[in-house]
Amino acid sequence: FFFFFSNRPFMSAPLLQPPSEGGAAAAAAAPPAAAAAATAGRELLLPASVRNEKALWAERIVAQDKYNTDAWDVLFGEAMRLPLTQMEPVCEAFLAVFPTAGWHWKRYIDRVMREKAYDKVEALFKRCLLHVPNVDLWRLYVQFVHDTTTGRPDHAEKVREAYEFTLSENGVGLDYNSTVIWQNYIAFLRAQEALEGKKIVDVRKAYTRMLDAPRTHMQQILAEYTEFEKVWSYENLETKALRKQKKKMRKMQQEKLLTAEVFCYRSLKL
Repeated sequence: FFFFFSNRPFMSAPLLQPPSEGGAAAAAAAPPAAAAAATAGRELLLPASVRNEKALWAERIVAQDKYNTDAWDVLFGEAMRLPLTQMEPVCEAFLAVFPTAGWHWKRYIDRVMREKAYDKVEALFKRCLLHVPNVDLWRLYVQFVHDTTTGRPDHAEKVREAYEFTLSENGVGLDYNSTVIWQNYIAFLRAQEALEGKKIVDVRKAYTRMLDAPRTHMQQILAEYTEFEKVWSYENLETKALRKQKKKMRKMQQEKLLTAEVFCYRSLKL
C-alpha cells in the first residue's frame, strides 16, 4: 500500500522489500555520520542544561560499553527533553547500536511528530517500519497517516490503506498483542459513510481475519463478533424482513376479514 504525503509516495516499491545486504538491522539503523562517530567510543556530549550527575555517569558508561542499556536509557530519557536538533544525535546514536528497539523508535518518532516535522517523520518510518514489528510503532504509523490526511478528500481511503498495510503479513496483523489495532480498524470501518451492505461485509471480513490467529482478549472479540452477527447477519436480516412481511400480510388479512364482516352485516340488515 502507498501513502501519499504532499502528493509524493510515502513508500515506494523498493522500500517494501527486505534489504539485500546487511539485513533488517542495517536498514533500520542507517545513522548519520555524527551518530556513527558517537558509537565508536566518543562521549555523547549533552548540552549543559541536562548534564546532571546521572547524565554524566551515563555518558562515561556508554563511552566504555556501548551495549549498556541502563546507561542508554538515561541518555535517551534526557534527550527527550531537548530541542529536536539536539535530541536527534542521541537517538540516532542509540539506534545505531540497537536498530530494532521498537519502543525507542516509537518514542523518537512520536516526539518528532509532536514538533510537526512531518518530512522527518516520513523518513524515519521508511527506515524502520518494515524491520521493527512493534505494535505501538505501527499504531503510531496509522495515527500519522490519519493526522496528515485529515481534511483531504482521500482521507478515509488513505487511513484504510494504512490499516490494511499494518495488519498485513508485512505488518503486525498476526502479532499476539495487535488486538487494539484490529479493534480500532473495525471501529473505523463502522464509522464510515458507506452503503450498509458493503460496510457489513467489510466489518465481517475484519472480524473473521482477527479471529484467525490467537491474540489477546479472544473471548471479548468473539462476543463482540457474535453480537454483530446477531444484528447484521444475512439470515437475521432475512428473518426480520420475513417477520415484517408476515405482519403486513396479517394486517391485510385482518382488514379483509373486517371488510367481509361489514359486508355480511350490511347484507343481513338489508
